[in-house]
Amino acid sequence: MAIELVPSLPHVRLQSAVKVLPPSIESDAVLNSVRQQLVDYIAELTGFERVMYYEFLPSGDGEVIAECCQREGMGSYLGLRFPASDIPQIARDLYLKTPWRAIYDASAPAAAVMGHFTPDLTHSHLRSVSPIHIQYMRNMGVMSSVSWSIIGRNELSALLSIHDAEAKAIPLPVMQHLWEVIAQFNLMLREFAARKRMNLHARMQEQLNKLQVRINSAESFSDVWPQLSAWLMNEFKLQGVLLVHANEQFTAGTLKLEPHAFKQVQAKLLNSKEMLWQTDNLLGALPAIELSEVAGVAALNALPHSRQGFQLYLLRGCETYQISWGGRPDKPHEQQGELAISPRRSFEKWIETRLSFSMPWSEDTRLKLMKLRLLLQLLK
Repeated sequence: MAIELVPSLPHVRLQSAVKVLPPSIESDAVLNSVRQQLVDYIAELTGFERVMYYEFLPSGDGEVIAECCQREGMGSYLGLRFPASDIPQIARDLYLKTPWRAIYDASAPAAAVMGHFTPDLTHSHLRSVSPIHIQYMRNMGVMSSVSWSIIGRNELSALLSIHDAEAKAIPLPVMQHLWEVIAQFNLMLREFAARKRMNLHARMQEQLNKLQVRINSAESFSDVWPQLSAWLMNEFKLQGVLLVHANEQFTAGTLKLEPHAFKQVQAKLLNSKEMLWQTDNLLGALPAIELSEVAGVAALNALPHSRQGFQLYLLRGCETYQISWGGRPDKPHEQQGELAISPRRSFEKWIETRLSFSMPWSEDTRLKLMKLRLLLQLLK
């Protein structure tokens, strides 16, 4: 058992956690509004200079999608991305186990732990901070910070983080109250996500049922392909689609997967332990291809144990678009004193123009393809 002592601070009168936010989230627009409401409430209650809702992307990078700044001239991180390496996996794992992570004074000296064994400080509220993270905070001009976890389906989906340029402590009752508010938000967020998944399942099933009727009445697959390919092109926002069954190939759209590129992609799919493989940067994922008009591929091995095979390849072309980063994400390690650290000295907005990427695949792509797999099995 470990006992931690925190300073006794003036009592704050708090309202019930269930009254802070609306009772439910019914749409994406309401979700955006509730996020901002939550950020504003935390800023008002804690007095910290900056409060951010930092959402993790499928790539592992993070993006600030809601923010409240309480001091003029401090700049905004809203809309900026930060590379996955800024929050390493070991830190993300800890956020799943603890309600919050508080650093009230990054300049406070670390105190040695005395004893005959090394204690597990996973759940310690006042454990010290790694030198690399302290330098990271200094580079951001931050002396104190607190982060709470937003947890989706057994994974860390976002962080609510507060920063201040001065050392500050938050009364324990306020910390506990905010955790209750955030837990309520977590519950609403999971319920909303579950409803969206159910609605997607229902919509996909309705459309696949219509396609199945067409398949059952068709004399050959060639009769079905025009309708199926048109639906695929529209549903997944494609420029091309390729279906391979035995020695036959069926294509649609203006974008084609070149023979040399197809061999590489097919080998990647068939050698994968999963039935799905996708990328929005084909040349980056498979450098041996060297040249291709295709940038995005989502591939499905519908019959992995069949000798004839049945594969579907969804294709997207290059889309030039820009990403705003908080500092240059690929800047090499810097030597600062005795530390060779990756945190950037500057977090000013840095624009990356992506040229060889397709538009990213949505998080629903995997679910849609797994539903589609059941339909394709009828074509064997």
